[in-house]
Amino acid sequence: GCNGLRSVQDLDYLKARAVSAETYLQVVHLLRTTRGMWKAQCRFRKVMENELPSELRRSIMEEMWVPKLMTLGLIVHVASWDDRVISELAQLVSEDMYAPQSVMFKQGEVATAAFLVLQGVVAVMNTTSDAPIPPFTAGMWLSEKSLVGLGLRRSSTGFTRT
Repeated sequence: GCNGLRSVQDLDYLKARAVSAETYLQVVHLLRTTRGMWKAQCRFRKVMENELPSELRRSIMEEMWVPKLMTLGLIVHVASWDDRVISELAQLVSEDMYAPQSVMFKQGEVATAAFLVLQGVVAVMNTTSDAPIPPFTAGMWLSEKSLVGLGLRRSSTGFTRT
């Protein structure tokens, strides 16, 4: 809920559960740099969940996410089989915020989500290749292979630049 972590002191729970220093510092950085946006997003989620009728919630999610989902060719292709797919997929979308210089995903991890960059810049690094990977900017998709198979591993590490 929106009453989650309010301060760095609230992170004692993570310390008590032996969360790595790297992960702990990422959480602290995120809390310090995205607090205002996180609060606004949290208020919006509360209104969506508690104050709006279900059909209106569905319409809002469709208006927010269907146009963005349709920018990925794979989703357009699947939607051509059944136009209800895209509407249902829009209901599952979540928006995450990352602080600058934060790791979004790591090479070798199981790919559980695809990402659409809404704003900012995401850098990608592959430790097994010397070939530079251009940065991803607003409107670009990352980690699409998570949509086609369970258990696939990420081939690179992604982190926010801005």
